[in-house]
Amino acid sequence: MGKSGKYDVRTVDLSLGGCYVDSVSPVEDGETMPLMLRLPDGRWVDSQGEVAYHNQGVGFGLRFTQMSEEAHRIIEELIADAQKQEGH
Repeated sequence: MGKSGKYDVRTVDLSLGGCYVDSVSPVEDGETMPLMLRLPDGRWVDSQGEVAYHNQGVGFGLRFTQMSEEAHRIIEELIADAQKQEGH
């Protein structure tokens, strides 16, 4: 991941536009990086993003810049399922 290397990280606040990445790795706003998302069912989604903002030593917001149509559909379904479970 990014200039500082490859790391296993935790993502939160997943949306179709991006996610927040919990990471102590140093990043810079505007930095681009690949991101492999492991879904709860074990599948992987390949994407690429750009650091929108960062909280050094805590994490950063990543805006998706490249994602296949299939990956987009999978994330859309995952979000819809999560919303159903929350009662939305």
